[in-house]
Amino acid sequence: VYKRQGEQFYYYPNGSLQALEIWNQGFLQDSAFYYYLSGALEKKGKYLNNLYSGKWKFYYPNGHLKKNGNYYQGTPIGHWQFFYEHGGLWQEGSLILGLESGLWQYYDDLGQIQFVGAFDHGKQIGLWYKYNWRGKKKKWKQFD
Repeated sequence: VYKRQGEQFYYYPNGSLQALEIWNQGFLQDSAFYYYLSGALEKKGKYLNNLYSGKWKFYYPNGHLKKNGNYYQGTPIGHWQFFYEHGGLWQEGSLILGLESGLWQYYDDLGQIQFVGAFDHGKQIGLWYKYNWRGKKKKWKQFD
C-alpha cells in the first residue's frame, strides 16, 4: 500500500497552486499552506498525525487575516481572534474543546469595543455589558 511521503503539491485546473502539504508515512505532518484560486493564501498551519496542531492562521481572499488561534489534536483551544474582512478586530476570547469559554470581547468595524461577556461551554452566562460610542460601559443583558 502506497503511503504519501514528503512534500505534496496540489494545483487548480488552471495550474495555480492550491496547497502544499508535508506527509510522513501516510500522515499529514508539519507545515501546510492552502491557497485561493487567485493565488492568495487561504490558511496556514501545522499538522500532527493528520490533525490541526498548534497555531493556524486563516485569511480572506484580499489577504487580510480572518482568524487565528491554536489547535490541539484537531480541536480549537486557547486564545482566538476573529477579524473583519477589512482587517479590524471583530472578536476575541478563549476556546475550550472548540467552545467559547471565559471572557469574550466584541468590536465594531471601527475597532471600538461593543460588548463584553462570558461563556461557559459555548453558552452565554452572567452579566454582559454594552459600550456606547463614547466607550462608556453599561449593563446590557443577564444570562442564566
